[in-house]
Amino acid sequence: TSELILPNLRKLFIPDEGMFMLDFDLPQADARFVAWEAEDEALKEIFADPSRDMHSENAEIIFGRKPKSKDDIIRQQAKQGVHLTNYGGTPRVLAMTLGITVHEAERFQKRWFGAHPKIAQWHRRVFMEISSRRWVENIFGYRRFYFDRIDGLLKEALAWIPQSSVAVMTNLAILKIVENPDYVSKENVEFLLQVHDSSLFQVPAAKVRELVPRMLKDMTITAPYPDPLIMTPGVKGSDKSWGHCDKLEWLEEK
Repeated sequence: TSELILPNLRKLFIPDEGMFMLDFDLPQADARFVAWEAEDEALKEIFADPSRDMHSENAEIIFGRKPKSKDDIIRQQAKQGVHLTNYGGTPRVLAMTLGITVHEAERFQKRWFGAHPKIAQWHRRVFMEISSRRWVENIFGYRRFYFDRIDGLLKEALAWIPQSSVAVMTNLAILKIVENPDYVSKENVEFLLQVHDSSLFQVPAAKVRELVPRMLKDMTITAPYPDPLIMTPGVKGSDKSWGHCDKLEWLEEK
């Protein structure tokens, strides 16, 4: 059977004449919030060093060898499996997701929690919160209340805390642009769309190189943890369509 190739629907979204699309996104946003929620200093150190690759280091912890490349299957499994485990996935679900045995999935999670016990402690803390007060709160003060039976709620709560924080962070960055008359009225910057950890704008093509560094600086947001989490978005762009957005080589060279 031939492999099904899905169309890139983002290519349907094209900039207006003379405009350039910019797609800003928060890098590894969910994983960063998990690290800060769990107060996991080892993970924080990885995020603080751009030369380190979190997924490769995780793969080495879990599988006992370094991935040969970013496409190495063990790196992909580590990336997917750690994310699932951080959000309370069971060994059975992990086994089905990665196509491994339940025994292998149990070993995967044992090694992960052994290397990062703060993550397991965070799980227990969140479970106690929903058991005792029936709500959890993210770092921005928003709360999620639960009225169902406690069984099965942990995964929802573990996912909601970082994911809601990412959404707030993204929206705060958008507001820094759309509430600034210098961008909206003077520079003709237009906000188009928000998708969880990313935001889409179109700007005058003639002003792209001038605007992008300013926007990146203004869209840098701090989450108010005792050890502040400061996040600057990455950016891709295209004059063709949202689906064509790619790295801005001239920005990478700076």
